[in-house]
Amino acid sequence: MLCTGAGQGMKALTEGKTMQRATLAEVHRLFPAPVAYIDHNAMVSMFPRHLFFMSSMGLQHYRETGQPVMADLLQTHQPPLLIANRWALHAAMHKPEVKDGPLMLFPEDREILRQSYVHYSGTIWLACQTVTLEGETLIALPFPGQYRLETETPVQIEGRIVSNGTIIDSQGAHKLSGQTGQTVRLVWHTDAAPNPEALPMLAVYS
Repeated sequence: MLCTGAGQGMKALTEGKTMQRATLAEVHRLFPAPVAYIDHNAMVSMFPRHLFFMSSMGLQHYRETGQPVMADLLQTHQPPLLIANRWALHAAMHKPEVKDGPLMLFPEDREILRQSYVHYSGTIWLACQTVTLEGETLIALPFPGQYRLETETPVQIEGRIVSNGTIIDSQGAHKLSGQTGQTVRLVWHTDAAPNPEALPMLAVYS
């Protein structure tokens, strides 16, 4: 019979594998064809990844260079998918108040990631931009592509009236107008219908 410690270890290992499988299944459902992405350790092996391996040593080397990298990565590789599957990325996306430290992304990198992605489900984040309307408002999307409009009431984009769920084929920036104080989001449009309840808020590695 397993001792308590070993039993807990086996339970944690099993739970981790379950979350990993579920996360990968949802990623492949959303993106049947490979897309560029950001994560800790190349979790989605068939998808192109252009970031350093975010181990302790990898983060140490990154910090020693003294140079933020995310703005250039977003501009060059345009990854619509981010998987916050380890602490540095989780903290960047969930904990803006956390102080800077040796195993953290630079503040500039954390900020641009928060500005460029929105939480979808579990550890999955999708490219997005959110604005609060104040008269005519400019919304600058992370990079070109198709985005799904999320809005409670119709808005005007470049003078065209559009409603919730409209797919916008974007080349970067747009002028929006609508009710003052209204929150509008443009979220990366995936090949499958969104299912925000697909994954629980649990770590994928135990």
